[in-house]
Amino acid sequence: MTPSQALLIARNIIQNYMDPNQCLTLCGDNPKICETNENGPLYTAYFYLLCNKQQVLLNSMVLYPDFKSKWSEMVEHFKTSTPGLFNKNPSNTRDINSHDNMDGIFAGSYLFATPEYDDIYQWGRTHGFVYNNIDPLMYDLKAQRSPVSIYFYRSMMGELLAPWENLFFTGHCIWSALAKGSSEKLLTFMRLELLNSVDNFMFTNKIFHTIIAKKYKRGIQDVFAEYFKEDHPIVALAEGL
Repeated sequence: MTPSQALLIARNIIQNYMDPNQCLTLCGDNPKICETNENGPLYTAYFYLLCNKQQVLLNSMVLYPDFKSKWSEMVEHFKTSTPGLFNKNPSNTRDINSHDNMDGIFAGSYLFATPEYDDIYQWGRTHGFVYNNIDPLMYDLKAQRSPVSIYFYRSMMGELLAPWENLFFTGHCIWSALAKGSSEKLLTFMRLELLNSVDNFMFTNKIFHTIIAKKYKRGIQDVFAEYFKEDHPIVALAEGL
């Protein structure tokens, strides 16, 4: 797929698969009246990550600058009054946000060099990586980020991690590639793509994609198809990756 072909798909997604909060939706029937999915920020991060992989962001930011502005607009809908904490949904400020949405916001803001990824890291570093968007200073197990998310944040921010931590993360990546279901595979794909941009994760990345290629004929594209269904245009955007 050429960057120009990918750009056409990306424009179609932005025009027909974004809800009023600029989150990627699962259906294109009438996204302007769709309610934001509980994983909206994560789905949107997947979309922009694929745009980046297909060189859409690199080659079209000047011609089509809406990418960064639409990402920033989306994030604004989820922000709380505390930097680094985000609501689960613009219409749901009563539930604790999930780790996958937080990872998505971290990844997308890192891609676009907006401040949210640093806010997420700084809050976590000083509050035990507990992200309680309902009551920021109260501990809640549901707000405690998983070891994998914590590894992702710390490694992205340049922390020197212990060998056992690196081994644990590699083991998790292998497990996610072998396990049933597609949701954890897509999370691992996203984390590895970002980590590989700041450090050498080629070995872990190669193991992950080798396992995926043995299980799926089209590799990671089939994982997107399994999760989003074949007719969603984000699947076409994952072609050849």
